[in-house]
Amino acid sequence: MSLDDVRQRARTLDLKIRRQDVIMAISVIVNLGAFAAVMWYLPRLRVVAAIVIVTVVVIATQYLRRRPSRRAIDALTSNAADACSYFYRNALVRKRDMTRQLWIWFMPPAILGQAALIVGFVVAPPNVPRRIVLMALPFWILTDVVVFTLGWRNARREAKKMEIELAALDAMTHAS
Repeated sequence: MSLDDVRQRARTLDLKIRRQDVIMAISVIVNLGAFAAVMWYLPRLRVVAAIVIVTVVVIATQYLRRRPSRRAIDALTSNAADACSYFYRNALVRKRDMTRQLWIWFMPPAILGQAALIVGFVVAPPNVPRRIVLMALPFWILTDVVVFTLGWRNARREAKKMEIELAALDAMTHAS
């Protein structure tokens, strides 16, 4: 792997991180707005909506804390090979650790939020007959299980990709 390869991969990783940041920001805005509306228009579900809002805030905070650093521009425009490889290595390690620790920072609040939502709809269905909610419940739970499982598997796959990139980068830096 040459310095140009490292620089190109670092730019690609930086773009991917920026795209994920935008997706996370849009997700936070949509969820906060939606559940604020639930609190306003469905007072019977206020507690549930408040729990979901808190979980969204916790997830967003954890995401911001764990995401790779944003000092890409200096490293990518620098002519020094060490600065570029240092940035790329640091970003890879942080992204790998973030995806490996998905069950610590993301899954518990997300699962809690979904559980609160499900319980809220079962206990106090908003203008929907309870039997319809109970009939939809298995599909809702199955969908949650599938989504969380796919997210977890995707995170594991991302962590493995980051490991492979780190090994290639280490081989390059030790060879030079």
